Amino acid sequence: MKYLLPILCLFIFSCDDDEDTFYEDTFYFEGCGELETDYITYNDINYYCNDVQILQNIIDVNSSLEGRSPLFIGQQEWNNSYRLRTLNLDSTNIDSIPSSIDSLEFLWKLQLTGNNLVHLPENITNLPLAYLYIDNNDIVSLPESIGNLGNTLYYLYADYNNLTTIPISICNLASLSLTSFTNNNICNYYLPNNEGPSPYSGCFEIDYYHSQNQSNCCDGPNGEPNWTTCP
Repeated sequence: MKYLLPILCLFIFSCDDDEDTFYEDTFYFEGCGELETDYITYNDINYYCNDVQILQNIIDVNSSLEGRSPLFIGQQEWNNSYRLRTLNLDSTNIDSIPSSIDSLEFLWKLQLTGNNLVHLPENITNLPLAYLYIDNNDIVSLPESIGNLGNTLYYLYADYNNLTTIPISICNLASLSLTSFTNNNICNYYLPNNEGPSPYSGCFEIDYYHSQNQSNCCDGPNGEPNWTTCP
């Protein structure tokens, strides 16, 4: 139990054991520049320093995380190679994700639900993501390169945003198992069940896409209702 405790502490910020007490303010990150190895050690557990640096970068661009220590933001899981595997930043009031996030080479699950994000960095699609949760934000567009996740992405949750279009590269996401785009502003042209000459017709499946605000959608060239964004 003693060796598992530091990992559990990352989820609840402080915890007690018969012998040790771990608190967030006992970890101070000073960068990776002067390290003799690629790892930093906290409570007898190693962490790949560059991954910790990316967490610090997230702190640096979000005032809601000011003063926090990188190992204690959100919920984190690290693999046996000391690399960050999952990151849950749900409801942390963040409004920015730095482009350096693509250096998290083992990040498999990213949860960003319930924040104030408007954009995602284009290179987020360089990650080996299987699960991406971006619902309940203010996101206006997905990265055009979303199709780069074609061999890894299984779940994509993008409900309750301000999306008006879907990149055509989404047709490359052959591994998708569940996709949800409910409560956005998407016109019928970009939905897979459209009834008109659209490249999106049948190219991918969306499990949930009801309740679109189509007040800014205009009819198509052949009279298709709510076809595409009005000029």
